[in-house]
This record gives sequence, structure tokens and C-alpha cells, in this order.
Amino acid sequence: MKHIFSLFLFVALLQANGQNVTFTAKSGDAELDVTLSDMNVKATADFQLFKNEMKLAYNVTDQKLEYLKTTIKMAPADIYMTLEIGKITGKTVDAVTQCYQSNKSKGWGVIAKEMGIKPGSSEFHQLKSSAKGKNDKMKGNGNSHGNNGKGNGNGNGKGKGKK
Repeated sequence: MKHIFSLFLFVALLQANGQNVTFTAKSGDAELDVTLSDMNVKATADFQLFKNEMKLAYNVTDQKLEYLKTTIKMAPADIYMTLEIGKITGKTVDAVTQCYQSNKSKGWGVIAKEMGIKPGSSEFHQLKSSAKGKNDKMKGNGNSHGNNGKGNGNGNGKGKGKK
């Protein structure tokens, strides 16, 4: 009973904050769906961090991001997909948003196809790869610390000496 109450309270708090609790990716690709769902959970938990990342990566304003979230009622992963599909196809955020509004019940696979990204194409693989990279960066697993995977010892360890 205690767990049910906790779950109810959590859902109520998310809804009170205007968060989309029922995000479903529906891209037609299981791996991309998992990535987007994971991204959505993290971005919902820290929307400011997500917004900052989107502003830097896609040169989009706070106002546009807030418009997509509050007026269009997009989940963070939907916002990400809108921006990334626009980047890949060269279409405006507004054009992708319009396609999203017309096809959101059909899912991101249909939206991507409508915008010119065919399943299995190099653009689709780019979309998947970019989503995974953004999601990993939000996890802190990306090489965002500038060491390019080379460790953090700055080469000052003793290592093996010459004999």
C-alpha cells in the first residue's frame, strides 16, 4: 500500500509540473525507442540541463524550446527529435513541428519518413547515432571532460621503469 501511494504521489507531482508521463517513442526501431525513452526520463528530471544542451547543439532559443514544451506539449525526447530531424533534413523547426502535430499518433518513424528520412538510410542511422550520443552525454558517459578516453593522470604516473 505504501508503494502504491508513493507511485501515485510521484505521478501527481510530475503532472503538476506539466511533465509528460506517458511518452512513447514509436519510431519503428526498438533501439532508438529505448534511447529516446531513456533520454526523456533524464531530460524530464533536469529540463534546464536538457534545454542548455539543445540551445548549444541546435542554436535554438529558450522561447522556442518553451513553446515546444508548453504550447505544443512535446516531451523532451520529442523536442530532441524535432531539432535533430530538422538538422538532418535542412528543414525548419516549424516545418518539423507541423509534421509532428499531424502525425504524432503514428510515431517518429512516420514523421521521419514524411520529412525525407527513409528507414535504414544513412540519414536514419545518423539520427539513431546522434540520439545515442546525446543520451550518453546526458548520462555523463560522453567524453565531455576533454580527456578523449586517455585517462586523467596527465602522464605523470611511475609506470614501468627501464631495467
